Amino acid sequence: KMVTDLGLQNNVRFVGHATKEELLAHYNRAEITLIPSLEKEGTSLSALESMSCGTATIVTAVGGLLDLPAIIVEPKAIAIAEELSLTLENLSTISLKQQKVVQETFNIDIWAKTWLDVINATQRSK
Repeated sequence: KMVTDLGLQNNVRFVGHATKEELLAHYNRAEITLIPSLEKEGTSLSALESMSCGTATIVTAVGGLLDLPAIIVEPKAIAIAEELSLTLENLSTISLKQQKVVQETFNIDIWAKTWLDVINATQRSK
């Protein structure tokens, strides 16, 4: 309803459920991904996937989003709008930087090692 009320039908598209392949295509076509959470957000897989594909990503300063190498803004419309504009001006630099950090820091090898460390620490504490 808000999209219609604001006359944004040609600018906003709700795609619904998407397969992994379709998500990859969406991320690769996008210039910017925005995760505009207002509260109680964990780490966003969508943000990580987006940055991994080289799509500049902006998130709001909420919960687990603060741990990501995304551009972090206050969850206020004016702050988001200003950051969208700045990001568009520096798109390639931001995209490459985020992609590099995500691929080096949030990859499956590090994830597996971290979980193995947690399991080993749990075993030792028994």
